[in-house]
Amino acid sequence: MGCSALHLFHLQVSSQLVEKVHDAGMTVVAWTVNGAQRVEAMLDVGVDAIISEDVPGSPHVNGVAGGLARDGGSRGESGA
Repeated sequence: MGCSALHLFHLQVSSQLVEKVHDAGMTVVAWTVNGAQRVEAMLDVGVDAIISEDVPGSPHVNGVAGGLARDGGSRGESGA
């Protein structure tokens, strides 16, 4: 189908699904992720992006403004 990403409701996301999607060469976007605990859960399973209605409520994750990964960059990048 030529898809480059799979956008899923956050309750549909699992680490196994993220791994399969990444193995297929696509990214995973989780929506609507609200609250610090759900953001952490999505990062823990390896999603590439998060759509949220509560952006100010989730800045506890280091580097969120510069990218989703905790190191301040996107998956696989240094953030520098």
